[in-house]
Amino acid sequence: MKHNLRSIPFFSDLDDNVLEAISRRLQREHYHKDAAVFLEDEPGDCMYLIESGQIKVVSEKGSQEKIFTYLGPGNFFGEMAVLLGDRRSATARVVIDADLLVLRKNDLDELLETHPQIAVLMTQELGRRLVRSNTAVTVRDEFNIVAILGNAAPTMARHLAQVTGEQVYLLDLGGLANM
Repeated sequence: MKHNLRSIPFFSDLDDNVLEAISRRLQREHYHKDAAVFLEDEPGDCMYLIESGQIKVVSEKGSQEKIFTYLGPGNFFGEMAVLLGDRRSATARVVIDADLLVLRKNDLDELLETHPQIAVLMTQELGRRLVRSNTAVTVRDEFNIVAILGNAAPTMARHLAQVTGEQVYLLDLGGLANM
């Protein structure tokens, strides 16, 4: 698992002993499309690292879903409720089947105490997210854009439609497949 953590940009600069300490505490969980990883207002007892798949973070209160962000491999989520000892401020729902690495609150607390560089990385990422949320318009419609060059585009589009259960559109930009 240490090797997998090294491939996640968030962890790429950590020492091997820190990665080893993190990997000993992680548990892998698999979630299928449309599953809720957690719901808004639930107690926050763990955070998640995305190994594969896609998660959307939303508020489902009221009659309209408010999408805050989409997260893919290498991102983490659910940390705010854990760090603050609070309830979940949003719902995390699976968009594409996901393999998640779960870190429980007591394990995170121990890691932050023994390896403060993790706290520095988390603070930097949380700062980046705050800047993005203050400057970004709230996403209203769901659109995932995948760019593919070559003759495999139609095959990939069919596969994506099958895996996600969503409509997939191809846009031919004038013969890029013939390059």
